Amino acid sequence: MTRSAFFGNLDFNTIASNPEFKESAVRSFIIDPLIKKLGYTAENIVLEKTIQIQTGSKKQTTPYYADYVLKIGSSFVCVIEAKSPEKSLSENSLIDQAFSYASHREIRSN
Repeated sequence: MTRSAFFGNLDFNTIASNPEFKESAVRSFIIDPLIKKLGYTAENIVLEKTIQIQTGSKKQTTPYYADYVLKIGSSFVCVIEAKSPEKSLSENSLIDQAFSYASHREIRSN
């Protein structure tokens, strides 16, 4: 499949330089169409899945939210974190965020 098959005439160079194209737009115009083209339906998409992560020495839990968690059957198979175009996807903190969600005991994506 080609890029246009997934995204139509969406100009990635234009959106990358558009300060109004934020994370919510990435979800609507890029991630949502891609997930649908891959065959996922509402039944196998969990939006903003809450996971509890222990923080601090008192072992308090803090809720975090994985933007998308995809399922096949009852198994979670993929975590997708949406970011605005101004963020560099090679930032270690962003990679660590997605990895920590995917490897969390409530998700454990493979």
